[in-house]
Amino acid sequence: MYVVRKSQAERRATADRKLLTAAYRIISESGISALTCEDVGKRAGYSRGQTYQRFGSKEGLLVAAVRHVSAERARFARSLRRRGANGVDRLVSHCRLHLDALAHHVKMRAFFRFASGPLPSMPDLETAVLTARQVYLDEITALLSQASADGSLRSGTDIKSAAATIRALLCGIALECQSGGGLCTFPSSYDGAMEFLRRAYSSKASGRGVGYDGVSGLNVPV
Repeated sequence: MYVVRKSQAERRATADRKLLTAAYRIISESGISALTCEDVGKRAGYSRGQTYQRFGSKEGLLVAAVRHVSAERARFARSLRRRGANGVDRLVSHCRLHLDALAHHVKMRAFFRFASGPLPSMPDLETAVLTARQVYLDEITALLSQASADGSLRSGTDIKSAAATIRALLCGIALECQSGGGLCTFPSSYDGAMEFLRRAYSSKASGRGVGYDGVSGLNVPV
């Protein structure tokens, strides 16, 4: 039987993917400080030496993980754009679906650990994380600006302050839902927080709308 051998580049890509996935799982379960190259290697089925060989150091591994998961989250966010909805509807859907993704995607759980947790004293990691956090904040700011432009945002809303508040709210819920370990379980504050967003920022403070759930493919109330 003829077996096609993978090229060196393909083997490296496979190793990188497995090592990064292992890193995401450890970070989502225990936080950034709990990650070691040895544990990542074991979780991925490799040695500690393989982890160092591919990323150079713990900081190199973490920087690669942050950049990759931030890019994945940004692609996910772009896929959620809804046509025909007003700005506040898009804002609430964006927030809800990011949190819903926690139950399905280890990368999203790792992202929220990066987005809000304390960081080790590693300059390159700090730069990568601050960049990822700013991209996320800019997305929320853009949604609020769109809502202001189409008249769906409550008059007098300070967009910069509102974006920071919303980001902090989402990070808090995300960390709370992961605090019990195991499967992500949303706290009782989750639905109330989504309703708060609509009532706090909608110019009409209207009733419940419908958002498209890009995670499960179902329409869900928002």
